[in-house]
Amino acid sequence: MEKQTPQGQGSAITFARRYALCAMLNIAQDDDDGQSAEQKKPEPKVDPISPERKAFIIDTIKNVKDIPTVKKLNTDAKAECVAANDVKAYDDILQTAKERIT
Repeated sequence: MEKQTPQGQGSAITFARRYALCAMLNIAQDDDDGQSAEQKKPEPKVDPISPERKAFIIDTIKNVKDIPTVKKLNTDAKAECVAANDVKAYDDILQTAKERIT
């Protein structure tokens, strides 16, 4: 047994039963001991927000007339930046929104 615990003992018994059954039935078995299930899948590649898009959002925030719209644009920009995993762009957008609100 690899682990001297009840879980380790259960794993060893299950392993022995599985291999004994495969041997009796003459079945080949490919066992990676659960390693394939534990491998992390790669994160999908997400492009950051383009400089043009960031500039458009900032210009829109600067030119909007009322504070509720500034807050809404900031919230929407935050969601877009989070989805793109672009913290730097959101920092710049947030700074502009804070300047407009104050």
